[in-house]
Amino acid sequence: MKLNNLRLAGAMLALVSLTAMSTAQGPQQGGQGGQRQGGGMRQMGGGMMSANSNLGLMERSDVQKDLKMTPQQITAMAKLREDMGNEMRGMLQDAAAWGDREAMREMMQQVNAKYDKAALNILDEGQQKRLTEIRIQLLGIRAIAEPDVQKALEMSNAQRQKVRSAQSKMQEAMQAMRGNMRPQQGGEGGERPNRGGMSEDMQAQMQKINADYEAALKLILTDEQNALLKTMAGAEFKADPNAVRGGRARG
Repeated sequence: MKLNNLRLAGAMLALVSLTAMSTAQGPQQGGQGGQRQGGGMRQMGGGMMSANSNLGLMERSDVQKDLKMTPQQITAMAKLREDMGNEMRGMLQDAAAWGDREAMREMMQQVNAKYDKAALNILDEGQQKRLTEIRIQLLGIRAIAEPDVQKALEMSNAQRQKVRSAQSKMQEAMQAMRGNMRPQQGGEGGERPNRGGMSEDMQAQMQKINADYEAALKLILTDEQNALLKTMAGAEFKADPNAVRGGRARG
């Protein structure tokens, strides 16, 4: 029974990481400059953290520079990252006590939400506002899936339901794709995976999933809400393609 639960935990982590990769890896254009930024996931002590979470963004040296984070803030952020990794490791070790996949997913979301809020509290009010602007720029239309963005846009219940429906379809597509990962990663049959562990065919599938998801989201907002979303993105964030994670802010 314990082995089966551990396998379930591993499968859940794979699904969560794939879904978040899809959320983060789509065309992420800045609100002003239309810069394209890679997303993806960062592994933290056995757990997964979205690259567009507060903590994930604050690890980027270009974001640290834009926010003018102090050495003390960066140290506090690194400690928070370490604590989150330790908590995620503990969750995996206790996987046998977890219930079903839905319970595991909810537990991961709770941990991510807790540390995302704690990360935001490291910043002052002006930095918090700017971090939100950067996150909206990098997410693009995907930002409307964020509860705080939905509230600011005064999205109706019907609009929010359409977002959830689009998310569900994306997750179903990711689940189906996940079933093809193991043989391709093992190198037996099929296409040879690239350095990221995905074959060209799987990359094409991911792009299609992303495109379909974004296309659905773009139909949800009114013209006024689209204009407000652009305003919420603030001044252009000048992303550094060579930005590092976890390091000191560059001068």
